[in-house]
Amino acid sequence: KRYTQMNREHVLQLRDDISDTPEAANNRVKDLSALFRWAIATRYAPAKFQNPAAGIPKLKPLNADGYHTWTPEELLQFESHWQVGTMQRLAYALMLFTGARVSDAYRLGPGNQIDGCLQWVQQKTQREVVVPIHPALQDAIDVTEHGDRAYLITQYNRPFSSSKSLSNWCTKSYIAAGLPDRCVAHGLRKAGATRLAELGATEHQLMSVFGWSSPAEARRYTEAASRKRMAKAAISLLSCKENE
Repeated sequence: KRYTQMNREHVLQLRDDISDTPEAANNRVKDLSALFRWAIATRYAPAKFQNPAAGIPKLKPLNADGYHTWTPEELLQFESHWQVGTMQRLAYALMLFTGARVSDAYRLGPGNQIDGCLQWVQQKTQREVVVPIHPALQDAIDVTEHGDRAYLITQYNRPFSSSKSLSNWCTKSYIAAGLPDRCVAHGLRKAGATRLAELGATEHQLMSVFGWSSPAEARRYTEAASRKRMAKAAISLLSCKENE
């Protein structure tokens, strides 16, 4: 269909056609809006053309908190199954201790290691991040037969061809460890952020590690950690009072 005839109702219909997967529906609207913005900016679209996807409200996601954050018990279960020295444990450590997304993790290698840090430009945000290498990650790197270009390699000793291929491989390793379906690779990034926040990391420190440009995302973790600390302190006070 001619895009110049597309209007708001058409975009709403395209969104609602896959409303049973609201995240995908919202991404469809987002992609359409970006396409039309580009067409208008480059003057491919007529001068008076209006972006039909602009202002379309998002559908409420099935999981308001997004990807599941791995629990301490789930982290321990994975570590118990996949020992240091396996490629599965290296992939796990790489994402947990750097906050790297799968889209970055499959490309990281010895060339990114500079002065005890891993340094790369995030594929999603195009922001550079520099993360000191955690001792547990360094240990996994040292004892695992990894690749020369990329740390993570397939059984054929080749780097993963894409983030999707690494993601699928990781999912198989989680299933093999007996973890529930909710445990996905991105949840390790969230687990890392949760750990740092609970250890007292500030919003700006979290932004530096995870490459966020706004404190809003980091604030979700620091506020949750603060609530947890205050709840413990409150219960501790109650216990002390009861023992008087």
